Amino acid sequence: MNGPFQYAYDTQLNGFAWIMQPENSTLLHNFNTWMAGTHAAHWLDWFPVKEEVIKGLEQDEKAVTMVDVGGSLGHELLELKKRYPELPGRLVLQDLPETIKGVAETKVFEPAVHDFFTPQPVEGKCILSLFSHSSSSTF
Repeated sequence: MNGPFQYAYDTQLNGFAWIMQPENSTLLHNFNTWMAGTHAAHWLDWFPVKEEVIKGLEQDEKAVTMVDVGGSLGHELLELKKRYPELPGRLVLQDLPETIKGVAETKVFEPAVHDFFTPQPVEGKCILSLFSHSSSSTF
């Protein structure tokens, strides 16, 4: 890997692998804090969740309803469940190990370690949420 990030930080790691290094733990904390609070207009303010999501869901509490891939500390899932407490099924938060370690204990979602550059382990019908992080497609 050879790009501006690698040059600036004298590394061959991609940005996510680099920030997960123990010596960058303060930067990881700052990144996660920033990710939780950077929404000018939240998608739940304009997307018709009841009509497009809840209406068509199976009412199976054991089924996975949504997987937030690379979801940081779970702020999207917390907000979703706060606004739509009737949402059935399980919510799963996936992120890298160092981020998942920082997730507060909750009954709203299930935290799971997952690298979104690897195959998705959750199978079946569910919503996969992956907001763009401007990653290169060459990873």
